[in-house]
Amino acid sequence: MLNAFNSTHSLSLKKKGEIGELLVVKFLERNNYTILKQNYLCKEGEVDIIAKRGDIIAFIEVKMRTETNFDLSEVITYGKQLRITRATHKYITTHSEIWNNFTYRFDVALVELDNTNSPITYIEDAFRDTLS
Repeated sequence: MLNAFNSTHSLSLKKKGEIGELLVVKFLERNNYTILKQNYLCKEGEVDIIAKRGDIIAFIEVKMRTETNFDLSEVITYGKQLRITRATHKYITTHSEIWNNFTYRFDVALVELDNTNSPITYIEDAFRDTLS
């Protein structure tokens, strides 16, 4: 695994984000997810990771955090949820097989780079589709 835990204060935010996403991808793969897309970007918004396990497609927001106590509403604001939801709808409309064959949900992966024991808190179904 990456040995970035003790020196993260000197890394740029972009580099920390890349490390965090890599850790989440590895976590997902260990938990039998197939990564479909990373950093899906469209004019409607962005989804950090799109992954599949069974008949579920997970649209995953990766967030770095330093506090161990948090309120999910502070981590993923309604505006952020709306942008993720819009990007998800765009992705689904260009991948019609998802709409017909899979259930989708919105997950959040919280990454603590300074925590070597359990750096990822993974929250399935963290918020609902704000456009439905």
